[in-house]
Amino acid sequence: DSVVIPSLSEGFGFSAVESCNVGKIVVSTDAGSLPEVVYGKHVFVKPGSAPALTEGCTKAYRGEADQTPLKTFSWERAVEQYVQLYERLIDGED
Repeated sequence: DSVVIPSLSEGFGFSAVESCNVGKIVVSTDAGSLPEVVYGKHVFVKPGSAPALTEGCTKAYRGEADQTPLKTFSWERAVEQYVQLYERLIDGED
């Protein structure tokens, strides 16, 4: 009924996005990219804290989750942004 993602750090957060896509309540830490990619019903907790994770799961069970609007991510846009980054690096910018 919910998905728990107890990450200490997170790159993109594919498991979180997949969980959101299927409409599950996501209980996750607020580490790395998770706050940027999680949408729908969710509960964020402090990374590395078992008591915080327990409380987050309890909140999800009680239906006390926060709600964030749909976020979309496309491969086309990601590739476009990578190309722009590489072009800036080749040109000596940043």
